[in-house]
Amino acid sequence: MKKTILLAALMLSMGGAVAQTSLPDFNSKPVKTAEQATAATGMAMQTAEYLLSNPIDADPVNRKNSVSYLFKWMDASPDFTFSFDSNFSEISKYTDLSAVYIASMAKYQIGKKIKTTSDEDNVGIWQLFAEYVDNPANNVKPKGKVKKIVDAYKAGKLKDYLNK
Repeated sequence: MKKTILLAALMLSMGGAVAQTSLPDFNSKPVKTAEQATAATGMAMQTAEYLLSNPIDADPVNRKNSVSYLFKWMDASPDFTFSFDSNFSEISKYTDLSAVYIASMAKYQIGKKIKTTSDEDNVGIWQLFAEYVDNPANNVKPKGKVKKIVDAYKAGKLKDYLNK
């Protein structure tokens, strides 16, 4: 009986560790130069995935450090150009949601290997953002413009909403 309980506890603890996206060691790959940023692209993707796979209110210190690293990488990267569309200004006042958008942008562009974004790419970035916000497990209560973006995404009209 004791062995069964011990084995079950071990399996549960291992399963939880595997399911979460881990946070990279930011000290292992600084991003002060273009060369360093290019070498750290995989780490930037891992950081974006970390931000998009954890609730918005989970571990504020690691979220802050992750966003800071992602900003530094975005600024130094010669391989990607990141620009905010007009819809971003509406959510920029919400720091936590801005971080979600930035992670969405990095994940989308790195994943698709897109140096600069088109209007169509911006729709894909906002789709990642809306998917995150719409997931109840992420503890986001959308309101205002954010709610309208999520509603348009759920109605299959995100492109129309963003381009109006």
